[in-house]
Amino acid sequence: MYLSGHPGAIDEDIKFRSVGDFIEYTPRALAVGFFSPFPRFWFSQGSTTGGTIARYITPFEAIYLWLAWLLLPIALWFQRKKLWFWLVFLMCLGFIWFHVVAEPNVGPILRKRYGYVMLLSAVSYSTATELWRRRKGKE
Repeated sequence: MYLSGHPGAIDEDIKFRSVGDFIEYTPRALAVGFFSPFPRFWFSQGSTTGGTIARYITPFEAIYLWLAWLLLPIALWFQRKKLWFWLVFLMCLGFIWFHVVAEPNVGPILRKRYGYVMLLSAVSYSTATELWRRRKGKE
């Protein structure tokens, strides 16, 4: 592949030859889409000064998102009867998946998925905040 051996390349050995290959890769694609950048990319040298600076910032963004993903099942449960929630959730899930299967490099994946993961994280944090406010109101 054209990115073979590059620092941001992921799953260089994966080749999609059928719809089944895409379906089989879905769990890995969602793991990459939701949890990247992985710690091996943190605090490493980028190809530019800006890239290096961005790699020093990404652990903080990753921690913010990982906390949001811990809250996401709670949001799924409490918002499960709302159509808007399912439309947003499935749209974000689909585009996160699409960007990972279409791009073999972590950098562009992070940029392209950003709006979708931020939207899902906002739903997670806002649901947690609402539940916390309800609990405080009952005490």
